[in-house]
Amino acid sequence: MAICRCINQPPNGRTKKYVRSVEPLNYEEGSMICGRKDCTNDGLIWLTKDESNDYNNGLKIFSFDSAVCKVKVK
Repeated sequence: MAICRCINQPPNGRTKKYVRSVEPLNYEEGSMICGRKDCTNDGLIWLTKDESNDYNNGLKIFSFDSAVCKVKVK
């Protein structure tokens, strides 16, 4: 499952290994904010290896672990 973190605080891979980041639609316009506590930077969408492969094959919508929403990426 994807995760949203800013460029300055990438995920540390405690439970999953993230291999790349992609920009959500409207990046730098406040569409997604980093999920770290007390961080208000614009967030990138970090993908696992399987999600990265899906992205390479044209998938543009990803889910987060919490299932509260999905995100569309560029």
